[in-house]
Amino acid sequence: MNRTLKVASSLAVLAFATASFGQTPSR
Repeated sequence: MNRTLKVASSLAVLAFATASFGQTPSR
């Protein structure tokens, strides 16, 4: 039942991490 939620959360985290890493903010 919570498998879909877990997969969605994992995908969301992965996408967020990829976007943040790909953005490479020049701070």
